[in-house]
Amino acid sequence: MLRLHWKLAIALCGVPATLQAQQPGQRPVLSDAVRRYVTVDRPVVALTNVRVIDGTGRPAVDNQTLIISGTTIQNVGPAARVAIPRDAQVLDLRGRTIIPGIVGMHEHLYFSVYLDENGVPTHQDMRYSFPRLYLAAGVTTIRTAGAKNVYSDLNLKNAIDAGVVPGPDIYVTGPMFRQGGPLTFPDITGSEQLRAAVRYWSSLGVRWFKIYQQATRAETRAIIEEAHAHGGRVTGHLCATSFEEAVDLGIDNLEHQQRVPERKTAGRMPTQLGVCGAARECGLTSSEKPHCATGSSGNSAHFDTRSVSGVRE
Repeated sequence: MLRLHWKLAIALCGVPATLQAQQPGQRPVLSDAVRRYVTVDRPVVALTNVRVIDGTGRPAVDNQTLIISGTTIQNVGPAARVAIPRDAQVLDLRGRTIIPGIVGMHEHLYFSVYLDENGVPTHQDMRYSFPRLYLAAGVTTIRTAGAKNVYSDLNLKNAIDAGVVPGPDIYVTGPMFRQGGPLTFPDITGSEQLRAAVRYWSSLGVRWFKIYQQATRAETRAIIEEAHAHGGRVTGHLCATSFEEAVDLGIDNLEHQQRVPERKTAGRMPTQLGVCGAARECGLTSSEKPHCATGSSGNSAHFDTRSVSGVRE
């Protein structure tokens, strides 16, 4: 049997969160604030004559029936063959399509705006509207890609899990480590302080961490090692540390980088060039980036490929 999360009744009136086998879960008691968005809430529901896209890459299948009992999909197959329980609420979805709930992997619970013509940023909290908009768009799981207020994100996640407010499943990412700039968390520096920060946020339930542009190789290593030691994962918006370096250090995910590959070296993946210039832009010294040749800048900078073992395939 397949698991169906209760949020999907809000998002798409019974769209399956996944069409792969999972253990059945128990739905929380929904508050009035959540129940106002639920249009179908019966113990057994039959979705009939619907097109199914299962998310595996297989072609869409028409004229299917899904039987949902509680939080599980009990059966899915051709409408002519699937028996509908007598106590089921039947929804004829002829002409409709069902897909797995969408998983958003780079999301935020704030909206960036600017205070003046100098580009000083501020961030508008969107923790009320964004969760509802995600569900309305069929997004039933998100991973935040860096938070401006981790405590609020954790509180929101817990409230959604408890059925108090509507919203998708949330995997909370901690503050952006080594971002710098105004209106952010204190810019913790140094490997030991960053390890302590990872331990602290891990103890509160954060499972993802984001490395930002000013992190040195040593700081990147510390964050990755500490996160992995506590069951967490790491992504990055990198600058001073290159993609190649981060991959060698064991990073789990990559978001962005300031520079892009410009050429290929013999027998290797494209090398990240311009990293040395980016390192200087991020305020790093030659001692923090010893393989950067002094005097080079911008995209003409040379990245010594001997300092890393290359991109894993």
